[in-house]
Order: sequence, then structure tokens, then C-alpha cells
Amino acid sequence: MKRKDWKSNRNSTLCSAHFTNDCFDRTEFLITLKKNSVPTTFDNPKSECPSCHRLREYGRGYSFFKFPLDKPDIMKQWIANINIGPWSPSGDSFLCSDHFEPSCFQKKSQRKLSVHKDTLM
Repeated sequence: MKRKDWKSNRNSTLCSAHFTNDCFDRTEFLITLKKNSVPTTFDNPKSECPSCHRLREYGRGYSFFKFPLDKPDIMKQWIANINIGPWSPSGDSFLCSDHFEPSCFQKKSQRKLSVHKDTLM
């Protein structure tokens, strides 16, 4: 994982982006990780905010949100608001929390924020 002096504990988690698609069992309603799957994806070149280039790193105090690719009108507004010229996000593109007003967020759990549905920024 390329994290110096890091040790896992029973509360440690690793997001699904670090596993290839063949590591997941999608046969039920709940997607699960197959037994003996090994995370292999750690060097994602798109793991930074396209506007401010903040790196998507754990423990830095920022949240990152995927672009709403399934909502073209809202996605166009996000792109217009960050003003970075002719650019199109991919499924791996994220925008950091600095580009949103505090009222855009809703708390999902003690440690997780989400952007309100249909947030224009």
C-alpha cells in the first residue's frame, strides 16, 4: 500500500477502487469481495482534483466526490463552476470538498459526507 509504518487493525478499510473488477461477486443484490482477493490498484493517475490538483490522500481532511455522470445537466454545471476549460470527467474523476459550499453536504455517518442529491455547487 506504500504507506510507511502503517499497520492494519480491525477497523481498517480499503475502498473498492484498489481492486480489479474480477475481484467482486455481483451475483446477489449486495456486491461482495471474493475470498482471497488482493488489492492491486494503487497508482491511479486521476486521483487528484482536476481544478486545484489536490491529491486524494487518506487523512488529509478533505472529501472527494465523483462527478454525476448520470446527471448531464448537473455535471455540466459542476464543470462550468470549476472553470478549467474544455475537459470531460471520466468515471475515475473526483472533485474535492473545497469546491462546494457547506450547505451542499449531508452527513451520512460519523466519518462520511455526501453531496446532497442534485447539488449544483
